[in-house]
Amino acid sequence: ETEAGEGEEPVVEQSTINSIAESVRQVVPQLEADRMYRLKGGALTRIAVCRLIQCMAIANVHMPTFSVYTGAMGRPKKERTLGVFQTAIEDSINHLEASVQEAAVNAL
Repeated sequence: ETEAGEGEEPVVEQSTINSIAESVRQVVPQLEADRMYRLKGGALTRIAVCRLIQCMAIANVHMPTFSVYTGAMGRPKKERTLGVFQTAIEDSINHLEASVQEAAVNAL
């Protein structure tokens, strides 16, 4: 990062932006791998994931073809990125709570 003068926007290195974008792209696959939807607060987690997907679409975040993340037992897992996101939305549409279903529809 570079210091910004008075009245200037701070300059952020492209590598920092890329690193943050990659971290954001890994949230959904990692939550699925960690089975976070099945814990207490799973419905809220689903709502948050759907909102994240919706915001990523609005921001036109580039999605790689495959995502690699830590799966069960600490093993690396490689899946189609959009497939993971689509599964998260479809599972949320089929959820019992209307608020989760609404968040999923908004993510489409």
